[in-house]
Amino acid sequence: MEHPFDLNKSHSIVLNLYKELQKICESHKLRYYAISGTTIGAVLWNGIIPWDDDIDIALPAEDYAKLIEILKHDVLPKHIGFIEYIWFGIKIYDNRTMFTNACYLDDPRKYIGISIDVVPLINIPNNKLEQESFIKRLKALHEDGALFEKYGILKNRKTEDELKCEREHLLYDYKFGETEYVMDFSDCRYVLKAQGFEKPEKMKFEDCYIWVSSNYHDDLTIQYGHYQKNPPKDKRESIHQKLSLINLNKSCLEYAKNFDESKDEVKRIIKAQHTYEGFCEDGIYYRDRLLAETDRKYKELFEENERLKAEAIELKKALSEKNTNLKTKISRFRSKIIKQ
Repeated sequence: MEHPFDLNKSHSIVLNLYKELQKICESHKLRYYAISGTTIGAVLWNGIIPWDDDIDIALPAEDYAKLIEILKHDVLPKHIGFIEYIWFGIKIYDNRTMFTNACYLDDPRKYIGISIDVVPLINIPNNKLEQESFIKRLKALHEDGALFEKYGILKNRKTEDELKCEREHLLYDYKFGETEYVMDFSDCRYVLKAQGFEKPEKMKFEDCYIWVSSNYHDDLTIQYGHYQKNPPKDKRESIHQKLSLINLNKSCLEYAKNFDESKDEVKRIIKAQHTYEGFCEDGIYYRDRLLAETDRKYKELFEENERLKAEAIELKKALSEKNTNLKTKISRFRSKIIKQ
């Protein structure tokens, strides 16, 4: 069942989540910055983009690691939780609401509410060829990590530990300030200049403030081309609302406890409510296609095995007949010699 989405209420929730994060970062001297659409919001609206439904924050990888350890010590109010993803970062969410991506609907342990995204800001090599190699590894980690966490599939790695080990290398091989370029760990499409984050600007953001790269114009031009305050109407929407099951009046914890749909029912909900874009087109059905392909190959191998077994029986039978004929001929030959 689809529930009406109150954008004003959503903005109030994500802003409160941001303020909780801001308190932690300020008190522990952790560096944090607006990224992506949140940068546009800060620059053009001094707040959240009117049609957006989340806030995106990045921390230098070293500070991000410290934040994770701090969050593990129950520093957040009881109604706020967080979840970390191998391929992404963390989502800090209000557990009194439900805002869970469609691909997680068959795993109640991953249900979350209205959230803000907090990702590592990683430094990448200066050398162009080394950059390309680094980004290629990061893309592979995104694919492998997402497939594992969304569908339990280990495609190119043997274990979860292998995934996490590769992640650690990508996060910490280059420290903040050591190279000229940085990248949002969760989005390897854009290479940005580190200098803007090393010397950020403080901007008004709703009734508080936020830190933004001082190179924000170039960064946003790289990411969005001609960004503007009043884009075409078809651009004034958030993809998250298309891809998630949303209820601002019911807890994700309650959904996790009671939302016991079969796999087929989950698919029905997704088909009815959501439009797929990009990776999500392969999303929830990837596992089923992989299983079907595996089943097909198994059947082919089974049939091939049965055919070979039948051939082996025929060959054994033919060989046995040949042996019998040969023994008969030898016996007759011996009989002739004896008679002579």
